[in-house]
Amino acid sequence: MSVSSDTKQFVEEKPFLSEMIRQGIINYSAVAREIIRERKLDPKTFDAIVVSLRRLSEQLRKDDKSSRIRKLLRESSFEVKSRICVFVLSDKAPFSTVSSLVADISSENEQFHLIRGSKSITIITHEKFSKTIKKKFKQFIVSEKEGLVEILIRSSPEIEKLPGVVAFFYSRLGNKGINIIETASSWTDTLFVVKEKDLEHALKAIKA
Repeated sequence: MSVSSDTKQFVEEKPFLSEMIRQGIINYSAVAREIIRERKLDPKTFDAIVVSLRRLSEQLRKDDKSSRIRKLLRESSFEVKSRICVFVLSDKAPFSTVSSLVADISSENEQFHLIRGSKSITIITHEKFSKTIKKKFKQFIVSEKEGLVEILIRSSPEIEKLPGVVAFFYSRLGNKGINIIETASSWTDTLFVVKEKDLEHALKAIKA
């Protein structure tokens, strides 16, 4: 693999780094040294890597997907729900009981999100259902978190055609040191669950 290919691959694997290079706010020499260390390249390639990083920065600015993503976000609507809890259940939890819980939550017109993984079931809903969930699934609870907020972003169908939107969100939140507790998407809806204390910073980061 050539030095330029190595450099490009290294950057593409790190969305945070890609955004910083696009903005030209990073120390190219420090990045070049890290590429040499991680990729086990000859130290003599240092200058070539720096040149590749500068060229990549120019390319990223010309093909600025982030400006299109920002436009998409300006046209999106945001909903915030507080007092959210997240329960992760083992895959041994009876799905009939999960379905019963979903029916109970729906009957009260409360929002919920159900994510079924290969070895777990995640329930995202209002904290007022915490006691019910603990009672029904006591022996199946893998983890539980409360004191959370849900950020729901409703975008236009353009989001389907625009690559890098979710990576953009992750990059923005990660740069602010905000941990995403859970995330999910359904067509034009993108959902993030974060700690309540992080809400203000999360909204500013995403909308910036």
